[in-house]
Parts: sequence; C-alpha cells; structure tokens
Amino acid sequence: MVALPFCQRAIQAQKPKPDGYPEKLETIGEHLRARRLDLFLFQKDVAKILNVSTCTIENWELERSFPMKAPPARVFRRVTRVEKSTISL
Repeated sequence: MVALPFCQRAIQAQKPKPDGYPEKLETIGEHLRARRLDLFLFQKDVAKILNVSTCTIENWELERSFPMKAPPARVFRRVTRVEKSTISL
C-alpha cells in the first residue's frame, strides 16, 4: 500500500486558549485561573484538591479575596504542582 505524498505532511499549530483565559498573567488570581485552564480542570476540581469551596476558588481568581489559612504563594505552588495524571476525582 502506497501513501499519497500529501498524506505524510503534518500541520502543527498551537491550540487556541479557552474562553476566559487571562491575556496577561499579572496577579495570583490570573495565574491560578491560567493553570487551572491549562490542566483542563473545573473550579470544583481545584476546590476539591485544595479542600475549599467553589466560591472560594472563584473569589481568588477574580481577586475578591485571598487565601486566609495559607499564604497565596503556597496555594499557587500547590496548584501549579498538580499534574492532570495525578488527579483522582
């Protein structure tokens, strides 16, 4: 079986970012949202990982409030270390 010449070409392009992806990553909330979207997680998934409510995740992403029990940097490190393959929901 012989393949046609044009069938051996592969087109590579960067996948478009999902809706709601922050344009600039300036705040902790924007970084949290970007990482969550990069891992294809919902807010409820991140809330379960961090043992907080979904409203809390939303408030952090929108900069309405900040983590009280743990410093924002520690929460950010915990979310950024999460790999999709290690999440059991």
